[in-house]
Amino acid sequence: MLDSLSKPQDAQSIATITQVELVQFHYAVPNADRDPRTGKLMYKIGATAKMPTFAIRLISDSGVGEYVAHMGGRPSIFAQVASVAKGMVGEKIGAGASFNAFANKQLQTIGRLGVGALDIAMRMVWMAPAPSAS
Repeated sequence: MLDSLSKPQDAQSIATITQVELVQFHYAVPNADRDPRTGKLMYKIGATAKMPTFAIRLISDSGVGEYVAHMGGRPSIFAQVASVAKGMVGEKIGAGASFNAFANKQLQTIGRLGVGALDIAMRMVWMAPAPSAS
């Protein structure tokens, strides 16, 4: 996926992932609750729903990329992200094709939902300006 971006392929633009941080958390949604029959979010005056989500931080030798999943950050998707994230350390950011092949193989039996969140975090590193040499 990253191969199609138009950023120049110079030495500074190809980063190597050195660390992956994943954090699960919840946030409050006022005037919302879960339907007891379906589990779907619904409007309910005075209630407060607790929504799960997660954040990803990719640290590379040339910058940091971060992404916070929106309301779709369910624990099952977090588990998929975590299973792929372990294999990302040492990967080149510009190697989108090899990352996608690795991620698709890891998640082929469980729906591949976590790949998008990791891909977005990789794009944040890829598109970040190169650090200044000060």
